Amino acid sequence: MRFFFGIAVLTLTLSGCASLTQDQCQSGNWSEIGQSDAVSGYPAQRFNDHIKACQRYSITPSMAEYEKGYKQGLLRYCTLSNGFSVGRNGYSYQGICPIALEPTFTAGYRRGSNIHQIELSIASARRSYQDADNQMVKALSSKDKQLAPDIRRLRREKSRLNEEIYRLQGQRERALVEAETFLTSQEAGL
Repeated sequence: MRFFFGIAVLTLTLSGCASLTQDQCQSGNWSEIGQSDAVSGYPAQRFNDHIKACQRYSITPSMAEYEKGYKQGLLRYCTLSNGFSVGRNGYSYQGICPIALEPTFTAGYRRGSNIHQIELSIASARRSYQDADNQMVKALSSKDKQLAPDIRRLRREKSRLNEEIYRLQGQRERALVEAETFLTSQEAGL
């Protein structure tokens, strides 16, 4: 019984790694698949995953059609606004943009990534503030007089974290305004 369960888990695990289903391999719209991969930020080497997935069904993908679609997808992916969106959402850039489009994409990506990092810092500071607050509530409820130094330290820590959160929120607002101004001016061709 364990053997069959292990095989079932292994089969599910391996099938989860396939880049395409049998239906996708059979429909063979390789241009659309290439475009979708590029728009999703996958490197062109993803085509090798599709070859492996479709070999199981004795289907050979069309590399020429895939590349044609992939190039079209890059034109949609490698834009200033998409670079901003990719960075803002915390996704990594795989270096897939052609040399002519990469500076535009990365200009947006850097600004979006900067805002994402600030937002991560805000979330971390808020968690630390909440932890300090929980510790302080626990210390106050214990009525142990030896905890008085801890309570003072926690109050100072909460105050420091509150100031840090406020500073980071201001930094985020400035970065958002700067990014919006930059994106608008670039898209308007100024």
